[in-house]
Amino acid sequence: MNSFVKLQLRTKLIIGFMIVILMSLAITALALRGFDDLIAGQKKMYEKDLMGISYLRQMNRETNGIGRALNRYVLARSS
Repeated sequence: MNSFVKLQLRTKLIIGFMIVILMSLAITALALRGFDDLIAGQKKMYEKDLMGISYLRQMNRETNGIGRALNRYVLARSS
């Protein structure tokens, strides 16, 4: 600690700013890693959950189409 006191003000400021810059870089790296995890989770959710909902909608549309075709057939046969 005694050697730090003997340093010039310029050297102390450089050391202080270097520490701040290194801490900022570490926080940035952690944030970028967090964004990557967030994007991966979003893709997984889309592929797993939202595609299932899309398939259910498609099935519902096709079921409705079959129902309409059956109604038309019944009406055509009864006429």
